[in-house]
Amino acid sequence: MISPALALLLLFSATCMGQPKSTTDLDQVECDPRLPHFSVGDVNLTKENYEEYKRAHSVFLLGLSDSECEKCCYMEKMLEKLKSLLSTRFTYRGQAIPVARINIKAARGSFATDLPALHYFPKILLYKYLSLRSSV
Repeated sequence: MISPALALLLLFSATCMGQPKSTTDLDQVECDPRLPHFSVGDVNLTKENYEEYKRAHSVFLLGLSDSECEKCCYMEKMLEKLKSLLSTRFTYRGQAIPVARINIKAARGSFATDLPALHYFPKILLYKYLSLRSSV
């Protein structure tokens, strides 16, 4: 039996093949016209809903991008594939894994400071929220 973490790692690796490896490769990217920037996802996380969303959804896929990055829309096609797989073949405790988005331009310095990846985009992360409760 394969662990869920390994299954997701393999899924991400297979989905990300052929994607740009650096920002210079972004010049060669053609975005899918039917999938504009920030078009794929269940929710856009903002300062107002970020903390509440993390508590309500213990696991979610997080797509990080920047509204000023014209070529970052290449990630939308990848997210669309992952969203489909995470709602059917790969689930968490029988539930579909939602896809949340963060616009790095809006988040940097104002919220999501627990995400060190805010300085590198575009990026897709699997977020797992752990509630640390005192056992005392």
